Amino acid sequence: MDATQLFNDIITDNTSGSGELLSQLKAKVKSYLESSNPNPGKLVKELQKVAEELKDFAVIIHFIYHFTKKVESDPSISSLKNFMDEYEKKWNVTGLIRKFYRDVCLAGKTILVHSNSSTVKSVLEHMDEPGNCRIIQTFSSPAGEGIKQGAFLTDKGFDVTMIHENNAWNFAGTIDCFLFGADRVETGRFMNKAGTAHLCLLARYLSLPVYVVADPRKKVEPSYYDFLKLKFPEQPSDNNSSELMQAVPEGMEIRNPYFEWIPLKLVTDVYS
Repeated sequence: MDATQLFNDIITDNTSGSGELLSQLKAKVKSYLESSNPNPGKLVKELQKVAEELKDFAVIIHFIYHFTKKVESDPSISSLKNFMDEYEKKWNVTGLIRKFYRDVCLAGKTILVHSNSSTVKSVLEHMDEPGNCRIIQTFSSPAGEGIKQGAFLTDKGFDVTMIHENNAWNFAGTIDCFLFGADRVETGRFMNKAGTAHLCLLARYLSLPVYVVADPRKKVEPSYYDFLKLKFPEQPSDNNSSELMQAVPEGMEIRNPYFEWIPLKLVTDVYS
């Protein structure tokens, strides 16, 4: 198997959450290591391209950092296969979800969720009776990845209503709480899909709780970026402007950041 362009579909995927992208990434790495004549050096070069393109995703950076370190210390295929198994065992959100449910009861509630988060889906999947709560799922512009999460939750037995996040005010009287994931968590702030901030402000106005549940790997160290020779992303990256406008008038600038920083003071509790 050729490592070149092994991860192109991951790099261009703009509707999957960072956790789902990581699962796809790990599966491809495992498959490559099982192929004939795998080359760890080439694999690391391709992973570096992923890190450059998906630098806003802390879990992606976390995995690539640790895998690259492992290749540098012991590039044998058996060692790398063992690393993959151990990484899978060590890093999961099961304990985090247990902690969340010790503190929070979602039964009978109407919960607004935004975008497409593997952690949020895992939290909701662990409910004893999905039919006991209602989900308001946002579309999540411009890519509309909320559709994927909404379909997933519907298949799991939840009562789901799909709305555009700009219409959340029209449903204010029906919402009991807000549940978000995060792509990065830092002191005093977290990064999530654009639109999260104004939903948090709506919750603040309505005096409703906002819960953020994030994989511990979302607290990535700046040193990881230094090791991978990447500039630490202080601000969210811009994405394809054509998603907003195909024909851009001369002199007009189009900005399309997918993510935004939200102050943690707008959040009731963070589980990470």
